[in-house]
Amino acid sequence: VGEFGRLLRNVAEGKPFYNLYGTWYAHTPPKRTLAKPAAELTLWLAEAVASGFRPWWHSIGAANPDRRWVPAVAEFFQWHAQNEQYLLDRASLAETALVFSQRTLDYYGREAPDERVSRHLHGWALALLKARIPFDIVHERKLSPPELTQYRLLILANAAALSDEAITHLRAFVERGGSLIATFESTLYDEWGQPRDDYALADLLGIHRSGLPLGPLGHAFQQVRRFDHPIVAWVRDTDYLACNGRLCPVTTEPDVQTLATLIPPYPIYPPEFTFPEVRETVRPTLLVRERGASRLVYFPSDIDRELWDHNFPEFARLLGEAARWALGQPPVVRVEGPGLLDVQPYRQGEAIIVHLVNLTQAHLWRAPLDEITPVPGQRLQVRWPAGQPVRSVRLLVAGREADWQVEGETVTVRVPEIGAHEVVVIQGG
Repeated sequence: VGEFGRLLRNVAEGKPFYNLYGTWYAHTPPKRTLAKPAAELTLWLAEAVASGFRPWWHSIGAANPDRRWVPAVAEFFQWHAQNEQYLLDRASLAETALVFSQRTLDYYGREAPDERVSRHLHGWALALLKARIPFDIVHERKLSPPELTQYRLLILANAAALSDEAITHLRAFVERGGSLIATFESTLYDEWGQPRDDYALADLLGIHRSGLPLGPLGHAFQQVRRFDHPIVAWVRDTDYLACNGRLCPVTTEPDVQTLATLIPPYPIYPPEFTFPEVRETVRPTLLVRERGASRLVYFPSDIDRELWDHNFPEFARLLGEAARWALGQPPVVRVEGPGLLDVQPYRQGEAIIVHLVNLTQAHLWRAPLDEITPVPGQRLQVRWPAGQPVRSVRLLVAGREADWQVEGETVTVRVPEIGAHEVVVIQGG
């Protein structure tokens, strides 16, 4: 629901959009007259509202034999009514955006859109959540300069089939100093899914196609070559990182840095043969380039899809650190503390509003979710305009004023334990 809300927020252009969800048990096997657990209802609503949806619930039938959903829904809608002024008429402050390409989904994804397209987007969304980098999702038809003004980083999550117009806009974005990250076959096809001879952004990324994708790679690895670069500086006490899925062979321009290379697959069994016959290659798995103010990153593999499918922590870390480096400066909102949070900041007049949705839940990835696991206190830091006073900082879910301080151009807020969610309102003026 968070990804869908971000996309609708982009295409709705200020118009209201709604999340119509059922209170009934919609899992496998479905039970139309049984209620979802209260914890799942609450977290779903919190994530929907954080992403810009106006919530709209429905229950099946007039008899309503299972009424366990009523207290949770009533409590959330009462909270929503009390705080509605902060939940409408606001603009996202995210400076990073994933590019959603409907043409890639239709003409490249074809009979396997989830495998070839959607899971790449899901993987990047997960990596950005883990890195706590606020992000939007922008449609491929909304890439013109006025529509990208707020962004410093665009991410092509295997956005393979892009039109010439979209390519022109992406090129202009980089020429204006924006940064770009691309994975796997991004820009290798035209808008109808027909293969191009080379990457449409080959000159910007500094890469050239040199063959069809390799793989599935299976028991393969990648080896870091440049530990001094921020994207991989965290790697310690290991010679290898995982490398799964498929890999596009490429050649590079002289100024492109290769941060990691492929160790080809070797046997898992029998254990006597579990060693690499080839211990070093020049086939890149992570490439970076700097052009003026722009920072460019290319992952030749489908690392984003592999993250979503197999949840390798190092894949999330590589993608997250790549985004941090490409941004060039910390995000407008930073949150420090344990757990997995969806951080969604907005501006509303002289106020900054930050949603913190607690996704640190044992059954989040295996529904139904029947218990909310709170996370301990968090330290929220917000980039604040110099000279603009802060009038108050309020926690809308806790229902009280927060502990906060201003130092230079940073407002620091201490957020206590978070259940399903918290909303922080920093009021200027």
